[in-house]
Order: sequence, then C-alpha cells, then structure tokens
Amino acid sequence: MPCPPCRPKKEETIKSDCSCSPCGNNDPMCLEPDSALQANTNKSLADFSDQLRQNIPNSNEYTVYRYILSTVVRGQEHDFFRQMGSAPNFLGGLVSLTTCKRFMRTWSTVASGEKLCIAGFTSNGLYQGKHWMFYFMVVQKPTYPSFADFWEALPESVRNAKDATRHHLGDAYRPAKESLADEARFRADSYVPPPIGHAHRDKPDTPDWRVDIEYQARGQRPVLLVGNPKLSFLWFTPQITCTWALSRGQQCVTLPNFLSQLHQAP
Repeated sequence: MPCPPCRPKKEETIKSDCSCSPCGNNDPMCLEPDSALQANTNKSLADFSDQLRQNIPNSNEYTVYRYILSTVVRGQEHDFFRQMGSAPNFLGGLVSLTTCKRFMRTWSTVASGEKLCIAGFTSNGLYQGKHWMFYFMVVQKPTYPSFADFWEALPESVRNAKDATRHHLGDAYRPAKESLADEARFRADSYVPPPIGHAHRDKPDTPDWRVDIEYQARGQRPVLLVGNPKLSFLWFTPQITCTWALSRGQQCVTLPNFLSQLHQAP
C-alpha cells in the first residue's frame, strides 16, 4: 500500500511564513512591497473613482456586491484597520475571496465573474459609528471552481504566500497530490490540512477549512474569486465611508450608483 501524503501532526501549530517580517499567530497579513496593490492602498475617493473610470468605460454594466466584514479590527496608527481573518486575502499582493461569502459565491451572477466587483466595509462599531471601506476589487476572470484549480493557477510566489500550511491566514489549501481530478477536487481529504492555529482550524476538529472545500448550496459549489491586480484596493486608514445602511448580508448595486453613495473623510 502506498504511503499517505505527508500531513502536519495533530498537535502541530502553525508558524506564519511572512516575507516582510517574522509573524506570529496574531499578526495580520503583510503587503508585498512595490506591488500594484501597495500602490492602490489608502487612496482618496477622487483618485479611486478616477482610476475606475479610466479603466472601466462601460461602468453601468458592472455590478458591485457590498457587505460588512466581521474580521477587521482596530489596529495601530500605520494600520488603523487590520484584517485578522483569511478573507478577503491579500497575501502575495493578490486580493482573493475564497474562504468567506460561500453562499454568495454559488450564485450564477457571481460564479461567472462577468463585470463583477466586490466591496467590503468595516462594522460601524469600529470608528465614528460609520462603515468604512476596507477593500474593493474588480473580479478577474476566470473564476476557479475548486481550491485545486486556484492553487494550480497561482504564480509560485503568490502560492507560497497564500499557502494555508505556511501562513495562519492563508486562503490557498495545498492539494495532497498533483493534478486532482473530478470530485476529488471537492473533498477535504484531498488536501493537506492547515496546522492548528490557522484562522479556519483553531482546534484539531474545527471543521471550517473542510467546509471551505466541500461547501454546496442548492446543488451549486462556490467559485473562488481573484481581483484584477490593477483594480484591487485596500484601505488601512478611514478614508471612504458610505451613506446607505449595510448589513451582514450582501447588497447589489450598479457601479455608478455605488460610487455616488461614497463620501471622502474630512
């Protein structure tokens, strides 16, 4: 009988492998220096809107799904807002949504990735009673049907950064063997489990990481989403807020309508 794939021991805890600083289990994600995403950090509303208009001529055809993030907390001066969950994920300088909003990602309007944008806002309990925009991405096609497809598509440097066995907030689950096929792509046993201490495996029997891989709703599986690197944005400081009431569930508007309801902080 062949040997089973190597896996972390049950008692093993994760140690983050971060290229920019030695991270411990409570550290947030780090941005890659000199990346397109770094250049798109903490932009003003005017610069953000101009960049979208210059790159999206038919903005009326684009849909924005907006929602509240439960994993963003208050940080320090240089990172006023900190992401302590695995999604949205910006390790490796690439924004991705693979371990949250599972149900939303089963919808046909989202699964295609066609003219689609995702925006995440902070809870209004974090600062001044307002929802602040934390991230925005124009989804890049193709979308990925499984974590195996996602893993294979990532450049090696990005894959290493997002690897859930290397970073406690990693959102790329490593296949236990090369070239998973058919239904094996959707079975958690086909992947190397993230070590204990990962955001979706805080205890040996925590099922969240398995649900990420095996989730279905109405017979549909959630696709994995990646943002266009040139049209993905992050805000670690309170720059842009919104005028509408938000909820934990996602809301859908056109891109021009979305932009018209944003306000720049004084």
